Amino acid sequence: MLIEFACSNYKSIYKKVKLSMLASLDDTREKELIHFDKYRINRLSAIYGPNGSGKTNILEALAKSRKFIESCLRYELGDYAFFEPHKLAKKDEASKFEFQFVVEDIRYAYGFSVLDGKIDKEYLFYFPNKRQTKIFTREGLVIENGDSFKKFSETAFEVLKENRLFLTCAANYTKNVEIEKAYLFFKEDVRPFWPSNESNNVIPNAIEYFSKHAELKEIYLKIMDNLGTGICDVSTTFDKKKYSEGELPKDMPVRLKEMFMEKEIVRAEAIIQYNEFQLDLETEESTGIKKLFAFMYPFLDSLLNNRVLICDELETGLHESIVAGLLRLFSTLYPDSRAQLIFTTHDTSLLDTAFLRRDQIWFTELDQSRSTDLYSLIEIKNVRKTENLKKGYISGKYGAIPMLNESIFSKNTDTIISSDVDQVNCDD
Repeated sequence: MLIEFACSNYKSIYKKVKLSMLASLDDTREKELIHFDKYRINRLSAIYGPNGSGKTNILEALAKSRKFIESCLRYELGDYAFFEPHKLAKKDEASKFEFQFVVEDIRYAYGFSVLDGKIDKEYLFYFPNKRQTKIFTREGLVIENGDSFKKFSETAFEVLKENRLFLTCAANYTKNVEIEKAYLFFKEDVRPFWPSNESNNVIPNAIEYFSKHAELKEIYLKIMDNLGTGICDVSTTFDKKKYSEGELPKDMPVRLKEMFMEKEIVRAEAIIQYNEFQLDLETEESTGIKKLFAFMYPFLDSLLNNRVLICDELETGLHESIVAGLLRLFSTLYPDSRAQLIFTTHDTSLLDTAFLRRDQIWFTELDQSRSTDLYSLIEIKNVRKTENLKKGYISGKYGAIPMLNESIFSKNTDTIISSDVDQVNCDD
């Protein structure tokens, strides 16, 4: 599970922002928290804010740094590590990404910085027996091992480059349990879900998941019933095959035939059954049911395997009551799960302590330098447990809302239009 993520100098984020999953002293819905050692950790974090304030950039910084950790071994000489600094950043200012997380009841701290497409610094610590222990630190290409970690394979150093992380190199070329666990946390346990990105094949991925895990069908149907969708059953088909020429239509274009014969073609199909009829998911179902089906894959996978799920604009295509139901289920369906859900949203109906604790609600807004600021509702003084949070947010009490120019909508608008714009004669 994730304890904390911090970053600076990435896109709209200039000054350091920190998203903490640590719970405050607030005792609201205490049973829904994850308890680890002396820590109480939140399962949910919702980020609110006006368009352009940097909500997505925070999740993107988390997702892209995670992707870089997983894939940087594929970077060749001359390739730039991802580096998109704030427009006001100086040339010598690095982008920084820092994580604290837990794997098998051991806390880890990992971070790295990127400058001009190259790794500037990097570190990995862990805390066995609650004591900080250095695994390695790095500056440029110089690695300094911790006292208990003197043996890294020569291959790990040979494959290390300016645009590759030592964590990734060492995890793949050195047999070290602690480093492997830290690397696999990012590779397997942090799962981005971008529903608005049509290129990420969310429907086929979900169909494949349910086809390979038939035992989850009953759980899926119970959730659909709980959410009041009317879905009674679902059948999925997923296979990959190369077609022979005889299996293809004779009038099919030659180049298309060659493609079917050269590569494995994926066939992914889901049939949704209602009381009196059935619908093909891809061609006949509503956008909302498609989104819900696709979301069930990372939703259940995270709950059952203790993963961190990050989702941009969770409510897209879903009714607000469905979103509220999903949050309740995520918090209560498996009490022993350590799964976490971090998401951005504009859905103000969720601003209610029935769904979210005050320390689970975060806001973004731009400061005078157009740099993203991130803060939690729990940091704002005089916010009572019983307060109408939706009303407080819309009224601007917590900040992080669009500030409209009222003069645009003044009584003089009609006069401006009539005096400054040529009138059109409809008869002409």
